[in-house]
Parts: sequence; structure tokens; C-alpha cells
Amino acid sequence: MKKLGFLVVAGAGAFLYVHRRRGGAWTLDSVIDTAADLLGTAQRRFSEVKDRIEQRTIHEAASAVAKATDQSKNAY
Repeated sequence: MKKLGFLVVAGAGAFLYVHRRRGGAWTLDSVIDTAADLLGTAQRRFSEVKDRIEQRTIHEAASAVAKATDQSKNAY
């Protein structure tokens, strides 16, 4: 439970740091804009990671098929 509290405090501190770095005003609209910007950035990064994983998986599958095909050709 202490770890969760630490993560909440660390997350709030990081949010406030980013908000100040953006030059955001301390209004609800500005805070919402910062949150939306952070969420958008996180979604883009997760999407990039997902795409890399999918490409790696496709490449590994293609390599496995090529290897299996070569082995079956050599068996005959």
C-alpha cells in the first residue's frame, strides 16, 4: 500500500512539474490541457512500442517459416 501512495505522490509531482514547464496557468482549463497533452503523448509512445513489437513478431515469424522451409528442403 505504501508503494501505491508513493506512486500517486510521484505522479502528482511529475504532473505539476510538466505543467510548470509548459508554462501552464493555474486554471482548470490549463490543467486539463496539460493532462490531455500528457495522455496524448503516452498514447503515441505506447502505439510506437506496440508497432515495434508487432514488426519484430512478424519478422521473427517470417524467419521461423524460412528456417523451417530450408530444413524441409534439406530433408529430401
